[in-house]
Amino acid sequence: MLNHNLKIFLSVTRNGGITETANKLYISQPAVSQAIKNLERDLNVKLFHRDRKRGLILTDVGEKVRLIALEMEHLEDQLYQAAYLENNFIGGNLRIGSLPILTQTLLPKPLQIYRKQYPQVNVSLVEGTPGELRRMAAEHSIDLALSCSPFGKLDYEVLIHDRMVGILSPESPPLDKLDLRHNTENLILVKAGSETTNESLFGQLRLDFSKNILTTNGDSVIRLVQHGLGNGVISEYTLNAFAPGMARVPVIPEIKIEIGVQSSNLKDLTPVASEFLRILCNQYKSVS
Repeated sequence: MLNHNLKIFLSVTRNGGITETANKLYISQPAVSQAIKNLERDLNVKLFHRDRKRGLILTDVGEKVRLIALEMEHLEDQLYQAAYLENNFIGGNLRIGSLPILTQTLLPKPLQIYRKQYPQVNVSLVEGTPGELRRMAAEHSIDLALSCSPFGKLDYEVLIHDRMVGILSPESPPLDKLDLRHNTENLILVKAGSETTNESLFGQLRLDFSKNILTTNGDSVIRLVQHGLGNGVISEYTLNAFAPGMARVPVIPEIKIEIGVQSSNLKDLTPVASEFLRILCNQYKSVS
């Protein structure tokens, strides 16, 4: 099981520094520093480089210790959840990762159902890009990730079949399609959508989004397009969620997307994660 020093070490890696960790854990900064020193002494290794401008930076061995500690944390949670389940009780920690856009559109309903059924489960949520969510799921920083294709090598379950569509600025000339082979400037995209678009079209064309506007939310894409700042590329699922009546045009080349839930192993989830997956699939499975 994780000891006190390892728990504080993981908290520092998550929160980005000693001050942030002390505030998060409601302990003093010297207490956090001492825990890190104690762990470095016990392991006889240097876990962090200390840089005046960038703060604490994990050493190579510090990164290895972090990944092992995450595995230990995951196993410890599994242990307690197995004991809870033996006593006909579902409790513990559920860690969900999500694209910001899915936090707004896909997550609220199943999470509401889940929290009513299992109020004793502690739910934590972290948001990120598809690449960040894949990394977190692979290293057991989260139990489940709500994300979009490509899913990489992780285990996944498709919930919604989607595609990218174009929405035209009032300043744009009339177009019956948005051709990304030629019209790649003054585009507005969700950051996660740009990552997915680039990955999906790899081998056909490599798009340069440096001259475009990237946002974190789908509704921001819609508002910026409406104000004439450029044409938008957005998932149809997102567009239907925020502006179902808004006109759209096909994107060329066609970009199909699958929205789903992913994990390092969906068949080996903790009881609390398995229950959330069940509710999630009941709510969205086969929706397109």
